[in-house]
Amino acid sequence: MLNIKMICKVEERRIAYNILLSHSIKFAEKIQPVYEALKWTWTDKDGTDIPTLDNVIDIIHKLIYDLKKSEYNECSTGGLRVFINKDDTSPSGLICGIEFKYDDIFTIE
Repeated sequence: MLNIKMICKVEERRIAYNILLSHSIKFAEKIQPVYEALKWTWTDKDGTDIPTLDNVIDIIHKLIYDLKKSEYNECSTGGLRVFINKDDTSPSGLICGIEFKYDDIFTIE
């Protein structure tokens, strides 16, 4: 299993969205080469391809937008997840983050 996260503690949900957006590009820059190394493809309107950096940024931004317009605690697709959860260590705090997760057993050739 491969799991890469960016996590931050915040006091309010509206602040969490701004933090997620502010870290989204840097996170995408770290994750996109992993898609290439795994030869992990996404299917979109243009076909099936390994996602470009712009694709990864766009998906992260869409997930943040979907999270913001809903009351969900998380949104995910294509190995990416954005989330805002209660922080058990702080009564008024929240934890927000962006995560990349790959669960499959794989062989690198």
